[in-house]
Amino acid sequence: AVASKTIDVVPATLNVTVSGQNKEYDGTTTANIALLLDAAEGASLDLEGVSFNYTSKDAGNKSILPSKDIVLKGNNYELKAISLSGEISKRTLIVTSQISKYYDGTNTIDLTDYSATGLLTEETVPTVTATFTGDANVGLDKDIKLALKDNNSNYVLATEGNTAKGNISKST
Repeated sequence: AVASKTIDVVPATLNVTVSGQNKEYDGTTTANIALLLDAAEGASLDLEGVSFNYTSKDAGNKSILPSKDIVLKGNNYELKAISLSGEISKRTLIVTSQISKYYDGTNTIDLTDYSATGLLTEETVPTVTATFTGDANVGLDKDIKLALKDNNSNYVLATEGNTAKGNISKST
């Protein structure tokens, strides 16, 4: 007599390591991540045509979504569920314009038209408040503090809270 027996094969679970999920704000949702599959004979990930995107282009913690399903190639394996997320950090903005104002009795000025490094070409400069820390009198090379106005979510000033220099000129 021939004996038969059914054997259940339980697929081995494979893990995926994710790298490159964080980036500095660049105005896009593109996520340049890499996936590395645990070493397993005959197993691989089919990533052909797959791209990854953050759920929003803005700075902060975001989910990352693949453009299509990630397929595990190979028999006797299953893919452990992965959750993709990453952080888009704020971009550093450095004000490069001379900061000056005419005397008007106040010690602050809102900068809305200035030069800066770190600003993306297609974006409008965020409003920066310059506060002269000594007094509001006419003078050259006066200490000022810079701060982003309206809590801009995508930029941080390189000099946020630090002292810079500016001028208050005599009104004409």
